Amino acid sequence: MALSELKRLREARNISPNAEELVIQALVHHQQGEIETARRLMDEIRRTASSDELHYKTRLAELETRLSIPIASASPQDWIGKSLMPREAAWSTTVSVPKLFPQLPFTVLKVDGDRLWTGTIWIERRDTVPFEDAISYYKNQYLGGSRQLRIETLIDCGFYELALDIFDAVLRNNEKNDGALNSRAWLLATCPDGKIRNGNRAVIDASLSCKLTNWKEDDLLNTLAAAHAEAGEFEQAIKWQKEAISLLKVESRRADWESRLALYREGKPYHEPRP
Repeated sequence: MALSELKRLREARNISPNAEELVIQALVHHQQGEIETARRLMDEIRRTASSDELHYKTRLAELETRLSIPIASASPQDWIGKSLMPREAAWSTTVSVPKLFPQLPFTVLKVDGDRLWTGTIWIERRDTVPFEDAISYYKNQYLGGSRQLRIETLIDCGFYELALDIFDAVLRNNEKNDGALNSRAWLLATCPDGKIRNGNRAVIDASLSCKLTNWKEDDLLNTLAAAHAEAGEFEQAIKWQKEAISLLKVESRRADWESRLALYREGKPYHEPRP
């Protein structure tokens, strides 16, 4: 009864359950003797975003114990050769994911207990998500407002195509998400990789994000200026960069933003440095 009521309420609010809630559902099914139903939830649980990774992992360990889920080394053939991405817990507890995993997704080469090895580096099984589910997982983390994981982290690490795919997925879910519009516009305008940049698309995204916020947000106007510059529209870039500076909220940004204004006056776009 409790499970059906929770499902009804979530459907009414158009909200998908997070990983912790799915684990609790599976635990309830197990308690009611519905073992196969609980087992069928496992794949969905592992690819679903959480609101608290520590709580999620604790409850998942409990569920796996009750369902007698073996450690990875019990069936290494299921893991070796598999392409994986880190879940939020790995990003937030590891000092530098890109240094440890310079190539993402990473491929499992060896299994030892619940440690999945790629070369000389390992990651815990519960800290991974299958690569084919990564876009959905990171999109849901982004929409959930995770404090620890931001899609911008992927950009900072140089995973531009994956980040762009996730922004696309977020905006398919809500085309008026001004934060996602601004972030995608910034990536399209300033990405170090020329294959990703698209000034015209960036102008469309940035203009809509500014319109949605009544042209009053300095960060978004700064992005709009960069987008016009990438599109070769330097008069517009100068106009909006000056407007962004006039609305500046964080004084420490002034020198950086004024240096971009100088670039636009020279007829040059701004591109982020490579990580």
